[in-house]
Amino acid sequence: VDCPDHTLVPVRVQAGRETTNIDPGDWYAPENTYPLVPGGGAPSLRLDPAAAAFPSAHDAAVETAQARTGGRYVQQAQDCPANVACAWFVSNRVGQGAAYYTGFAGSNGDVQACTFYVLGSGAAWQSFLAQCRIGSVPFPAVGSSGHVRLGMGETGCINVRASAGKQGKVVGCLAADTEVVLDDGPVFIAPSAGSSPSTLDVWWHIAGKGWMVDQYLRN
Repeated sequence: VDCPDHTLVPVRVQAGRETTNIDPGDWYAPENTYPLVPGGGAPSLRLDPAAAAFPSAHDAAVETAQARTGGRYVQQAQDCPANVACAWFVSNRVGQGAAYYTGFAGSNGDVQACTFYVLGSGAAWQSFLAQCRIGSVPFPAVGSSGHVRLGMGETGCINVRASAGKQGKVVGCLAADTEVVLDDGPVFIAPSAGSSPSTLDVWWHIAGKGWMVDQYLRN
């Protein structure tokens, strides 16, 4: 950041030979600014149009993983070919009306830890969202810790309720940056007719406290 000259420096490499002492230190950008596979690399995975509903949470999670990362779904890391972006799962949890699958996405050993969230029940599931981070377990997820985060123009604290949903009795209020641990969830409370599902409709239980909406739970 103190360097006065940010001109690109050419680096000459030769096939089959290691080029040492290359340190891309002049590299500053917000997390997740760049895709898992840079442009000019392997062709992007092209998916068929997503189904309106999937027969299982796993199928919906596979769609979420491929669509959000651009990677090919594989059963395990060993199944991912060289120079190909892949995504795979290592665990999952099914809540009430929602579920998530934790895993990894990336290529050639350069991977991020990810959580893929889906909504539904029975034989009707849909893709929801994905969160990936480098070097840490994504949050929210049961057993993980994070913080209460504001960010929608609010001030003060965020309500904690005795049960999931806006109808639950308020039993507390947590200030911004309060560290929390989750021990139950996710629970999906369907929005009013005509509204699309959002993180304001998914709830998690904070250990020793109560239920809080997903929107305000972040690392």
